Amino acid sequence: MTLLHDRIRATRHFNGSMLLQQQFSIQVAITKNPTASASEYYGNLDYILSGYYPVARSSRFLLYGGGGEGGRHRLEASTTKGIPTIPVPLKHP
Repeated sequence: MTLLHDRIRATRHFNGSMLLQQQFSIQVAITKNPTASASEYYGNLDYILSGYYPVARSSRFLLYGGGGEGGRHRLEASTTKGIPTIPVPLKHP
């Protein structure tokens, strides 16, 4: 299951020409072994903040350029015959 919230709006910066976009997403998944000997759980949280400024204009076209920065947090867990295990990553993704 995935939930996504996306918002884009004009800001007061650069005389109201700059757009600010925020994205927040949550992903959740559960898998179960048919023999009921193991289950796995997965979760992912993402947040991205971006800014855009018009770089080319015409009477029928407007092109924005920009970029953003974000973060991600990931959680995985599994159970094998009732014993919970949580892997510990050695590197941040």
